[in-house]
Formats: sequence, structure tokens, C-alpha cells
Amino acid sequence: MKFTNSIRFKIFTSMAFLVIAFMVIGMIFSFYFMDDYYESMKRNNLIESAEHLKNVYYQDQELFYSEAEKESDKLGAIYIIYDYKNEEIINNPFFTSGRGYGRAPNSGQTPKTGLAATGFVSFDFHDYNVVLKDGYELIETYNDRLNSEFFSLAFILDGSKFMIIDVPKTAISDSVLIAQKFFLLLSGILFLIGAFFSIYLAQRISKPIIRLNSVAKNMIDLKFNDYYKENREDEIGALGKSFNLLSTKLKNTISQLSNANERLKEDINVIEKSEKMREEFVSSASHELKTPVAIIQGYANGLKDMKEIDIEQKQHYLDVIIAESEHMDKMVKDLLNLSELENNFTSLNLTSFDLASMIDEVLFKYNQMIKDKKINVTINNLVTAKVMADKDKIEHIIRNYISNSLNHVKNENQITIDLVEMDASYQFRIFNSGDNIPKEKLNEIWNAFYKIDKARTREYGGTGLGLAIVRRICELHNFEYGVENLDDGVVFWVEINKE
Repeated sequence: MKFTNSIRFKIFTSMAFLVIAFMVIGMIFSFYFMDDYYESMKRNNLIESAEHLKNVYYQDQELFYSEAEKESDKLGAIYIIYDYKNEEIINNPFFTSGRGYGRAPNSGQTPKTGLAATGFVSFDFHDYNVVLKDGYELIETYNDRLNSEFFSLAFILDGSKFMIIDVPKTAISDSVLIAQKFFLLLSGILFLIGAFFSIYLAQRISKPIIRLNSVAKNMIDLKFNDYYKENREDEIGALGKSFNLLSTKLKNTISQLSNANERLKEDINVIEKSEKMREEFVSSASHELKTPVAIIQGYANGLKDMKEIDIEQKQHYLDVIIAESEHMDKMVKDLLNLSELENNFTSLNLTSFDLASMIDEVLFKYNQMIKDKKINVTINNLVTAKVMADKDKIEHIIRNYISNSLNHVKNENQITIDLVEMDASYQFRIFNSGDNIPKEKLNEIWNAFYKIDKARTREYGGTGLGLAIVRRICELHNFEYGVENLDDGVVFWVEINKE
């Protein structure tokens, strides 16, 4: 922005113009009207002095002459007292010295000669009939001897005397000239003061506006950490507070919009992820169901095409069909179970039960399998452990963990079960000796249909849904769960809240 377009320049020029305008107006009045004003004031002062002296005249003669000298000093005037009946000038009986010349002429001088000696030429210019009629007469005269103009006031003191006071106009002109020179000097000083004051005022007014403009620019750039901090109680202060309030509200609104946008992105990601998972789930489910259906179809056609009845072969075909049907039935049930859990179609039935007893009961169901595989099972700390959870769903977790361990145990054929008491929960841990799970696969095993060894999983009838169901049950309970690789095997664990 150009400086000439700024509010500081406009305020400065406006104030400077205002100061100059007042100076010009003052000078016009000084040069064209001050003379008349001074003359008017001098006339009024003459009349006021005359009234004052008339009042004092009747009180005390000595005081009168003293006041006459004071008034002549104040006005820069000269005066005489004239007895117009006797046509003589009245002497000041108390006169020692004074600028008013209120004394009688020397011996041998006529009144008019004496008057001329004192310089009172205005004595001859007064119309005494006017003085007697109106009480006073104020005229302008010119003294040839003094080469000067005078204001001359003649007024009655008593029935036979009147007083004449002459004031030179040169004193007025000198006073006016001095006043005009002083006004010119004062105007120059006032102009400088006005200029400095204009600069200060322009800075004073424009500074908060510039600050507000800076705040507004930051708001345009969506930066809301800048506030107007000046403590003012005027309109600019109110505007600054409004800016601060607007900035705060915009900041909060944009923050809310940003958070909403982030949540929307997350929701979109979840939807996209869910859609992808759904597609993968449908694809995996279709693939998993295709195999037993194909096997059943193949063996059923074999039975149909069998020409000679071979009881042993027929029984084998039927056993395969029944096994695949059971496998498919188990998979469909697991799919329905997982679907209910994923879509929150099932609710938790929280009850208090003994986790140790449940583990013992589930383990007992696999007793024959343990004997057949000659698996060494070690149980630690299996004492009463009261927990609060959905009993059926927790049993599913325990059964899945034990079943997985029995199906994947190798090497020393060792399974170790621990029940560890913690501050607010019990941690169920089951270890099986054997191969570690690849590190990059530790998170993927919780996904539906994920199988590390597909051939072996099919061998023991696994559907690839068990751990996905475990994951969802734990999420519904807000339980911690996980898997760890050890040097000689794998540990699955879950924490179940105490009652």
C-alpha cells in the first residue's frame, strides 16, 4: 500500500489542513478587524473611566485626582478639568508630578493659551452644547503639534465643570501591530505543535487499525493464534474484541470441521476396508465351501456310477461324504457366528463364573485326543478364578486356543496351560511346542480364512475362522489378547476381567 493511500497520511493531511485553516482565518481577522476591535475597546475603556471618575468626584477630591492620574496612566492619556462658566482650567491642588498634566496654566497665560501649551488642541473641537445636553461627547481629533490622532472624551463633572481626556491612537496602532506580530509567531508555533500532534494522532489512530488488519490477514490465511491485545474501551477496542471472538469461533469451527473431515476419512477408510474385507470374505467363503461341495459331488457321482457293489469302497465313499458335510456344516455355523459378531447382531450375557473350572471342563473334552497324540500337558496355577464375562463366548475362546495348540503341537509335544492373576483380570496362557509363526504373519492370523499351513488346516478340519471369532469376542468384551513366539514354540493369551 502506498503511504499516500494510508489512513496515517489522510489523518495527518486533514489535521494539518485544519490547523492551517484556523491560522489563516485568525490572520484574516487579525489584519482586517483587530484595529476596529482595539478602537472599540479603547472607546469603551474611556467611557468606563469617565463613569468611574464622575462617581469618585463627589466622594473625595484628593481621591478623585489620584484616580485621575491612575486612569491616565492606564489609558496612556492626558486630561484637564475646565470650568466653562469662569472659562478657566482647574488646578490639581494635590499635584506633585504626573503624566496626566492636571494642573493650571502658568501666570499670565489665558486658558486657551495654557491649553495650547499643554497640547490639548482637542479643547477647541468639542461642542459643549452637546456635552451639556448628552453628558459627554467622544470625538476623534488630530493634534498638529504632536502630529498624532487622538480619541477625546469630554464629560460633565458638576454644574460648572467638565473633564477632557485625550488618548493617542498611536498607542492603539502599536498595540495592534504588536498583537499581529505575536499572532504570527504564535501561529508558527501552533503550526509546528499541530504538525507534531497530527503525526502523533495519525500514529495513535492508525496503529490499532494496522494491528487489526494484521489479525484479519492471519485469519484469511486460517491462522487463528494471533489476537488483538490492546486494552482499549473505545470503538476500536470493541472492534478488536469482536475480531478476537470471531477468530476464536472460526478456529473452533474449522477445528470441528477438520475433526469431522478426519472422522469422515476414517469412516470412508473403514467402509472401504469393510467392503474389501467383505469381498475377500465372500471370495474366501466361496472358495472354502467349493472344496467340500466338489468332494461331496465327486464321491456321490462315484457311488452313482459304481456298477459292482463293493461294501468296503461304498463305506469309504460315504465316510468321506459325511466328513465333508460335517466340515461344511461347521464352516457355515462359524460363518454365521462370525457374521453375528461382526455386525453386532448378538449381545453379551455377562455373568460371574469360575474360569479355572471352565478350562478344566474344556480340556477334559480333548482328553482322548491328548492320549492318542501322546501330548504332555502341564497345568499351572489352575485355582479358583472368578471372572465377569459372557460364559459361552469365553468357552469358545478357551476351546479354540486348546484346539489350535493340540493341532499344531510338535517336537516335544508339550502343551503348558497357565492362569496368571493380574490386578484387575486373569490371563489365560496356553503354550505349544513347535514351529514359530512368521513375524510378519502375527497380525494376519486373526483375519477370517487366514491359514498359515492350508494343507494341515484342512487335515484337522480347520475352517480358518476360529481366531477371527476369538478376535471379535475379545473386542466386544474390551479384553486384551495376543500371540507370542518363544524359542521353542508359540503362546496364545487372553485377559479376562475379574468379577
